[in-house]
Amino acid sequence: QKSCTKCPTGQTTDTEGSNSKTQCHYPAAPCDRGTYNPVTGKTPCTDCAAGSYQDQTGQKQCTPCKADTYQDQTASSSCVACPSGKGTGGREGSDSASDCRGFCDKGTFNPDSGSEPCKPCPIGYYSGATGAYHCNRCPGGKTTAKTGSTSIDACTGEAPPTEDIPCGPGTFKTESGDCQMCDIGTYQPQSAQTSCLPCPDGTTTDDKGAEAVGDCHKSQKQDGLSTGTLSVIGVIGGVVGIFLIVGVLLFIRHRNNTAGETPRLVLSNPNVSAADVGYGGTAPATSAPRGFMNPMYDDPAENTAQLDIELEETSHGTTNPSFNEPDFDNV
Repeated sequence: QKSCTKCPTGQTTDTEGSNSKTQCHYPAAPCDRGTYNPVTGKTPCTDCAAGSYQDQTGQKQCTPCKADTYQDQTASSSCVACPSGKGTGGREGSDSASDCRGFCDKGTFNPDSGSEPCKPCPIGYYSGATGAYHCNRCPGGKTTAKTGSTSIDACTGEAPPTEDIPCGPGTFKTESGDCQMCDIGTYQPQSAQTSCLPCPDGTTTDDKGAEAVGDCHKSQKQDGLSTGTLSVIGVIGGVVGIFLIVGVLLFIRHRNNTAGETPRLVLSNPNVSAADVGYGGTAPATSAPRGFMNPMYDDPAENTAQLDIELEETSHGTTNPSFNEPDFDNV
């Protein structure tokens, strides 16, 4: 061909030398707001998920909705603010309006979010702010007349004995007289208690301050021995097994080394044969070591008739069946 064919209007190719119309395409464009491409930031693009947004074009990622805002739609370029007096409790990426909860009013608190559900400040404490995570203790040993106090001005009288200060449900009184929230895995439905109740076996709570057994749910903790305990047991078992194997090998080696040894008859008198004393074996008779005597003879002059017999076992724990009891009367 003397010339090339031009791609349709608005389209182009990626490289020179294209030989097919299918290689013509519209040029990549930056991703619109509310969409992204994690590699190029250009088409083809993906919509931002609910709970996130993107207010710029040509981006490679979306941004989670900030605290106290939410977005329940995809491909969004912004998030929606929670209604006045409500918030997400510091949580980002909220994807539903139900995540917007009322801030704790004055005189109440929530240690995890500062939003509903809230608890009233106990006696001896107050909170003058909304969305409080905790209450302030009255200064100078003073106390309040009731729970839910909203100002330090409510701290008037001297604090009564600690046993007269009730702690609300989900809390218990410490030895120092403070009200403390029930730990995770415990609950307390009553007021004025000094301890919390443990959840049923295999269950726990998500947060501190549980007020009912219904707040306990299945625990993720697995039953049985821990991995560390099983590892220790495995190591001990392996060591014991090695010792047993070594013991068996040493026993077999000892048997092999002692097998086949021939019984030996020791005679102190070279003129007495093995047959004379009833020894049926084939081992040679040898003289007794110097200094040994046969107690059968009282007269030292009869040392030539002395007899010592030593029988060596053919193997550990066995005897030689060809050896008969010596006949000392014929010596």
